[in-house]
Amino acid sequence: MTAVAALESGQAPARPSGPHALTVAAYVAGSAFLLASFAMLGAFYNLRHGSAVWPPKGVNFDEYLSAMLTATMLLSAGVVGWASAASTAGNRRQAIGALALTVGLGGAFLNLAWYTGTHSGFGPSSHPFGAVVITGLVVASVAVVIGIAFLAATLLKAQLRAGNDSDSAVTAAARFWFLVVAAWIVSPVALYGLMSPR
Repeated sequence: MTAVAALESGQAPARPSGPHALTVAAYVAGSAFLLASFAMLGAFYNLRHGSAVWPPKGVNFDEYLSAMLTATMLLSAGVVGWASAASTAGNRRQAIGALALTVGLGGAFLNLAWYTGTHSGFGPSSHPFGAVVITGLVVASVAVVIGIAFLAATLLKAQLRAGNDSDSAVTAAARFWFLVVAAWIVSPVALYGLMSPR
């Protein structure tokens, strides 16, 4: 006969450990941005396939800016990965520093995305090409703004208290940011340089 351990007065039974609600929310939100980027990429390829001239006449879109936006996002993915690893290892100072650096890289991306959109020479109502490119920049910027807010809240939480709770928040923020980076990588603006002119 096995003995059953009794709970002390007022002690709640231990809950089974499962996925943290914040992590699940980060996956759902990040996946939504990723799906939106795939949809825009499909629209972009459809436009290219149906156009006799690509890019459309009068469009002089700078591939360098799209490459720099992509490089900024890839660098931020490495830094947020460092934050997650440092938090898991219990190195709070490095985690906080890496989170702050990721927020700064997100701000740099927003600044360059704004510059790219305002200096493109076309708008969303100019032609379908302009509509997809500007929409791609806006969707990516919205995702990055939400990611920066998530990272800033996590940074504040990590500064105020240590422990498993802040570790799981850092992990959730990092996973969301990875999905934001993936959404940018498959966006039509990021892949514009791979589509040869004709």
